[in-house]
Amino acid sequence: MTKTQEHTQKFATKLNELLHSTLDLSGEVQEAEAIGGVESNDGIYVSILFTGSFYGEYIYFMKTEFAEKITRTLLGAADSDEVGLEDIRSVLGELLNILSGNLANDLKSKSSILTITTPRLFKGRPVFPEVKTGKCSIQFTDGEIICYFYFDTMKLNIADSYREALEKIYQSYKKLLSAHQTIKSQQKDLIYAEKTAALGTLSSGVAHNINTPLGVIALTTSMVREKIKKSPEDGNLIMESLDKIDLTTTRISNIVKTLRDFSKALELNQLIKVEPTEFFTIATEALKNKLSIKARVELTSELKNNDQIEISKEEFTQCLEALFKNALEEFDLEKTNENWIKINLSENNDFLKIQISNSGNKISPEIVDSAFDPFFTKKNSTHAGLGLSLVKGIIEGHRGKVYLDNDQSHTSFVIELPLIKNN
Repeated sequence: MTKTQEHTQKFATKLNELLHSTLDLSGEVQEAEAIGGVESNDGIYVSILFTGSFYGEYIYFMKTEFAEKITRTLLGAADSDEVGLEDIRSVLGELLNILSGNLANDLKSKSSILTITTPRLFKGRPVFPEVKTGKCSIQFTDGEIICYFYFDTMKLNIADSYREALEKIYQSYKKLLSAHQTIKSQQKDLIYAEKTAALGTLSSGVAHNINTPLGVIALTTSMVREKIKKSPEDGNLIMESLDKIDLTTTRISNIVKTLRDFSKALELNQLIKVEPTEFFTIATEALKNKLSIKARVELTSELKNNDQIEISKEEFTQCLEALFKNALEEFDLEKTNENWIKINLSENNDFLKIQISNSGNKISPEIVDSAFDPFFTKKNSTHAGLGLSLVKGIIEGHRGKVYLDNDQSHTSFVIELPLIKNN
């Protein structure tokens, strides 16, 4: 017999003794058994809760008619007198109060802190916790009383409750913070997408409207040069001015070209499915186009599955060329043997992870968040500052993402593209 059963047996025995001494009502106490929870029957339930470093409940049940009979007897009322629920609660509750006081000594040995509530009465079919419960019935000639007892080692003292409440609050805070960061990131992406789309339209218009006067300037400069060659008086001064015009024209032309490329890149050509290793072929072609100085190139793959990615090859090549151009500008031209580019392919959940690193110094943490913004540049004034913004636009057009991995010791870009699983 378990300790719960033993205590339930003691509870029933004490109740039987109390009824015998007060009402001269004696029944036969049955052997206690273990059940999965207090049974729900139609009748009268009287209970007292106790709490400490664990909690539990003393409960006894009887049919309404038997409860009314015991109440009349204790109140000295006639059989014909009606008794209400308040009378039953008062009488049967006091019996349980006396019992719990006697039984509390056993509980106090388990807990130095013990609080016992006032008795409660339920009529009908109440629902109690589904915990291991002791059950012991007392059989009388004209009725039955069923005693229940359960306790749970779940700690309910103030200190533990406070700690548990704090832990729940902290976990809720973490979930709210995560949700807030997700929403903030989504808002940022949405704003960026809207700005990029507007910039694409603007770029296309600006490129068209600037190109025409640029052509006039270039043509006029060429004509003036020819006239100076025929009439060289004061030619040196004029030639210097023309050189400045030429330099400015070239600069504006580069900006216009970048704007035009940016505008076109926002509209992807037909997407095709390729194996991720095809990326190496595209990267090699892009490197040939942009890598004009000697550098060590390492291509590695950690892929194990034969999954595919979906890309627009022309725009993707343009994206890689922009990244390689960025690497070229970070190289130390005096130490060509120390320049390198490393490209690694791996799988990150359902995404192809492309890590492109170069020997240049890592980008300053202060400008990491701004690196992909349109027109942002930390280089000289001849750059339009659209290279990385172009990369971001192309990759997001492929339903992927690109970011700087500033945990690396050198400049390192990461591109993630969704994989098409070959299941």
